[in-house]
Amino acid sequence: MICDICTMHLKKLFLLLLLVPAVFATAQQKEYRLWGYAYIKDGPTCPYEVHLKISGTKVSGTTSTTQPGGAVLTAIIDGQLDRKSHRISFEESKMPLSFDLGNCLFNVSLDYHENGPNIVFRGEFTGTNDNTDSCDEGTIVLGYKKERNNPFREEKSKATHGKTPVAKETPRAKEMNFGKITATAKKEVEWQTDTCILELWDGEVVDGDTVTVSFNGVRILSNYMLTATHKKLLLLLSHKANTISIYAQNEGRQPPNTSMILLTDGDATYSAFSSLKKGETAEIVIRKR
Repeated sequence: MICDICTMHLKKLFLLLLLVPAVFATAQQKEYRLWGYAYIKDGPTCPYEVHLKISGTKVSGTTSTTQPGGAVLTAIIDGQLDRKSHRISFEESKMPLSFDLGNCLFNVSLDYHENGPNIVFRGEFTGTNDNTDSCDEGTIVLGYKKERNNPFREEKSKATHGKTPVAKETPRAKEMNFGKITATAKKEVEWQTDTCILELWDGEVVDGDTVTVSFNGVRILSNYMLTATHKKLLLLLSHKANTISIYAQNEGRQPPNTSMILLTDGDATYSAFSSLKKGETAEIVIRKR
């Protein structure tokens, strides 16, 4: 009898363990990835990502900051989303089991606006360390590709009073192809917005072509081997004329060094491909109107 009771309880426990992962997965919140850069005042520019979870006006999740040496610092966040004011703010705190006491934790406040198919977040941060001493400060610019259900948009309910809403025609996106750019053939483009999404990939034979990319003289991608996957970089256009430089580290297994390029300005896109010998540099100049 005792053995039968034990067996019955074990079966119930086994079934419960099978159900727990399914219940847990159902309860998990969707995560939204914001990606871009932290521009540290009098310091380096660091890739910065936010993996965001939203519940009403509350936000949580994690951030990751890639330091110049390649180390990635991760923190947990807690904050607020104000859809009416188009603003999000959060504070970083140390990850559990993190033993680095010298990390600078950011207090971030970002305003956001829709920019074509993307949402651009831009604002400032201040930092404190574990001793509550001030450390870094600067600017953060992030991008997020809009989805059908935009979690950052304020929901508005308007009565139609029996009138049938008229669908507005969506303007066609502007597309332009620069063709080939080389060390001697520089390209220029007039720009409307204050940010640029730069995408790089190897659109031909993936043969080990490696490039270094600089923006306004600052290296933002070092010794990067191009693949068929698009590498995305979000750039803040802080000058009237902004220069993207692509330097060929090698020529891969099949010369020359080739890379496909896509620039996004709101709803407009500009495509090109660079063809370089080892040691050559191709340039694109973005001129803000």
